[in-house]
Amino acid sequence: MLALFWGNIPINAHCQSYWDEFLKQPDNGALVRLGKNITAGVQRCCPAFYKVDKLGKSCDLGNPENRKVIPTEEQDFQLFELISKGNEVAFRAGLLLATSKCLDGGELEDLYRSLGLFFETQPRVFLQTVKDKSITDSNLKSMLVMLPLETTDKIDLKMFMIKNRISILENISDGLLKGIKEKGLSFLSKAKENLDRIKVEIDKANGQDSDKTD
Repeated sequence: MLALFWGNIPINAHCQSYWDEFLKQPDNGALVRLGKNITAGVQRCCPAFYKVDKLGKSCDLGNPENRKVIPTEEQDFQLFELISKGNEVAFRAGLLLATSKCLDGGELEDLYRSLGLFFETQPRVFLQTVKDKSITDSNLKSMLVMLPLETTDKIDLKMFMIKNRISILENISDGLLKGIKEKGLSFLSKAKENLDRIKVEIDKANGQDSDKTD
């Protein structure tokens, strides 16, 4: 009878209920259950979820079956807001998504932006977790250099945020985090150099426009 009951529930709804449960009460217990369902239970939700390549098992980006495991748009909004405000458990859930390779495009970029804002609120927790979870350099870079959408076309605000993140990293003195700290500083310093170059070009262009109107 129980098997028949579950059989009548859409699998998509069943999988996304994991996210509903987590978002209602984002604690460590819910995170553990979420992690298990994203990994060990993922094939039950979408049998075509994994493709086998030379590196082993990895998510098949663009596969519509992924929608049965990742959060809905509404759940995304709730999760990203929790992460941005410094919720550590939500941050760890976000890392599960970032490393699952199930998100791409705008959703992944929005996730990176929220993870970067978490860094600003809890930098030591951020670095320690990234180190413990062996997060890839590419993911670390994206989390640190991707800025909120409101900085679009606002070069000064972008420069301010990047400089602030550099300052935050420089003020972390924990020797055990030295390696991950230096990687972060390297990514942010390059981002700053790029913004400095763009700023010079903008100022030069504005100066030329001013000369034309005089």
